[in-house]
Amino acid sequence: MKGFKDCYFEKKGQILTLGNELIERKWEYKDGKMFTVSFFDKATKREWAIAQGSIENEFCYEGVFGEFTATGFKIPALKLLSVTSEEIKESRFEKAGLKVIVTLKEPKNKLTIKRNLIIYPEVPAIRSYIELKSDKKFKDDKVLEGRKLNVVDSIPVLAEEFIYTSVEFFNKTDRNYESIMSKRVLAYSGDDKLPFTGSLLIQEESVKLYGLYYLKESMPFQDQRPETFCNFQIGPKNAGIMGWGFDQKEIKSDRFRKSYGSVIGVFNEGIESAYSSVRKYNNSRFNVNRKRNPVIIANPWGDEKWKDNLSEKFVLKEIEAAAKVGATHYQIEEGWEDCKNADPKKYWDIKTDILPNKFELFTKRAKELGINLALWYAPDQDRHRKIDIEIKMLTEMYKKYGVTAIKTDWVNLRDKDAEENLEKIYRTIDSLDDNMIFSMDNTSLYGRRFTYYFMQEYGAYFFQNRYIATPDFDFWFFYFPYKTLRNLWAIANYVPLQKIHVEVPNLERRKEEYFREGAVSPVHYSFEYCFAISMFANPIIWGQPSDLSPSAVGKLRKMTDLYKKYNQDIASGDIYALGDEPTGYSWTGFQSNNEKNKTGYLLIFREANESSEYRILPKFLNDKDLNLQSISDDSKEININKYDGKGIVVSLLEKNSFRLYKYQLKM
Repeated sequence: MKGFKDCYFEKKGQILTLGNELIERKWEYKDGKMFTVSFFDKATKREWAIAQGSIENEFCYEGVFGEFTATGFKIPALKLLSVTSEEIKESRFEKAGLKVIVTLKEPKNKLTIKRNLIIYPEVPAIRSYIELKSDKKFKDDKVLEGRKLNVVDSIPVLAEEFIYTSVEFFNKTDRNYESIMSKRVLAYSGDDKLPFTGSLLIQEESVKLYGLYYLKESMPFQDQRPETFCNFQIGPKNAGIMGWGFDQKEIKSDRFRKSYGSVIGVFNEGIESAYSSVRKYNNSRFNVNRKRNPVIIANPWGDEKWKDNLSEKFVLKEIEAAAKVGATHYQIEEGWEDCKNADPKKYWDIKTDILPNKFELFTKRAKELGINLALWYAPDQDRHRKIDIEIKMLTEMYKKYGVTAIKTDWVNLRDKDAEENLEKIYRTIDSLDDNMIFSMDNTSLYGRRFTYYFMQEYGAYFFQNRYIATPDFDFWFFYFPYKTLRNLWAIANYVPLQKIHVEVPNLERRKEEYFREGAVSPVHYSFEYCFAISMFANPIIWGQPSDLSPSAVGKLRKMTDLYKKYNQDIASGDIYALGDEPTGYSWTGFQSNNEKNKTGYLLIFREANESSEYRILPKFLNDKDLNLQSISDDSKEININKYDGKGIVVSLLEKNSFRLYKYQLKM
C-alpha cells in the first residue's frame, strides 16, 4: 500500500482503491473497461456509487475512442499497461498529495491513455485528468466536427430526488456586468440526461443535507471551444463531467495532451458546507496564500490618458506619486513597446523615441522610493507561439529593470497549443522570484482566457475595467461602487478573493458631471470606502496617481498602510460573503476566517441603507467566545460569550460607510 499522510492507494487484483480519512473511491478494471464500483463518504458512512446493470467505461471521447452504433455508444476494449503511484512534491504551483497513474492502450487508433487520479490530505474530494497520445495522426476524413460526446470522468450515482445547484461564471466583463449565475433545479426525474453549463455543480439531499459536488477545472463554458454541449450531464443513473479541452486534430504522437481537470467531492452539512468543501480542496491543491509581499498596483490606464502622456518625465512623476499613495508597484502600460518593427525579436524593444533611457531611470527611482515596476504585456496572437522570444524579454525585464508584476492582455486560447504555450510562459517567469505575480486580464470581448478555476496557480485575475466616465462614455464601463462590491460579493463563496485584482478609481475626476442625481453615484462615496471594497482582494489604484490631490493621497495612504499591515493575515484565512447582496442600499460585507490560528476579520459595509444598525451573521463562530476589535476606527470592542449564532449587532452612523473588525477566539 502506497501512502502519504492520511492518503493511501492500494491495488488488489483488478481493484484500485484511493482514499484518505474522509473519502474513498474504488475502480475495477474488467473486460477492457475501467469504472467506479465505490464512492464512499466516511463522515456520513454513505455509499454513493450504485450497482450498474451494464458496465461501461467511465471516460470516453467520441471519434477518438468510442462511437455511436445502431446498438448504442461503443468503446473498444482498453488494455491495462501499468498502474503506478507517486507522491506529489509541494512546489510554488501545487501542494503535496498522492497521485495514481493508470496507463491504458486503445488498439484501434493506437492511443496511449494515462488516467491521473489525485487525492490531497484531509480533503473529501478526488481529482482526475487524462493525458492522451496517439501513435498515428487522425485522418481528416475521420475527424468529427462540432460537439461530441466526450466525458472526462463519471460515477454511477442516482440522480432522482436531489436538488441541483449549477454555478456558472462569466468573464468578458467589458460587457458582462454579472460575474456569476446560479441555477437551481429542485428535482430531477425521468430517463433523460440533464445538462448543466456551470463550472461547479452541487447535488444536495434536501433532508439529510449531505451531497456531492462536481467541479470542472477549465475556462467558463461560454469560452470553451465547441467540443461538447455542457460541462456536466446528470441522470438517470450517472453523473458525468464533460469536455476534454482538445479535439482530435490536436492529438499528438510526440507528446501527451492533457485534458481539463475534474473533481468530485462530498459535503455533509448543507449547501454552505459544499462551498467550504470546494474551498478546502482549492486551498489544498493550490498555494492560494503563497507567502509573497502585499500587492497594490498603481495602473495609470484608469484615467484613459496614458498614451497621450507617456514620456520619461511623466513616468518619473508618476512613480513618485505612486510611492506617496502607498502603492507597491507602478505599472508601465501599453505603448512602451516598439510594436511596429516587423522583426519579431524586436517587437518588444522599448520605444526609445519617447523613452530614450529605456526603463533605466524608472528602475533607479523606483528602487530609491521602495516600490517595484509592473509591466503590461500581450502574448503573441498566433497561438502564443513566440514563447522563446517573449520569455527572454520578460526575463530581461525582471533581471535588468526589476519588473515583478506582469499584466497579460489580449490573450486568446484558441486551441491547445495556445494554452500550453501561455502556461509555459507563466511557469517560467513566475519561477524567477517568490514575489513575481501575473495579473491575468479577463475583461475583453475577444479571445478565450483563463478564469477562476483554470490556471489558478499562476497569478490573479484582472477583474474588470470600470471608469469614472463622462455621460457619453460607453455605459458598460461606468464605475459604481456598489456594482464592483456586488461582483466581488457574488463570487466570494466560490473563488478566493486573494486571486482577484480590483480597481480603486480617482473619485475626484468629473465630479460635477457624473450622475449627480443618483444616490449610488460615486460622488456619494469616499476614497476610503472604495478602497475598502478591495481590502480582501488586491487593490489597483486605477488612474494616474500624479493627478490625485494631496487630500486624496492622504486618504488613500491611510488605507494602503492599513492594507499592508493586515493583508497577509487576512489572506491566510478563507474569505466568504456576509450580509445581504449589495444593491447600493444594503448591509453587506466579507469574512476572513483562519480556523488554524483561531482568528479572523469582518469587513462590514453600510450602503445607503436607512438603518444605522444591522445584525451580521458570521460563519464558523457558533458556541465560541469572541473578542472583536475595530482596526479601521476607534469604535468600542465587542466581547461575546458563547456566540449563539443569532447575529452580532453592528452600528454604523453614516450611510456609505464601513468598518473592519479583527476577531480572536478566546481560549
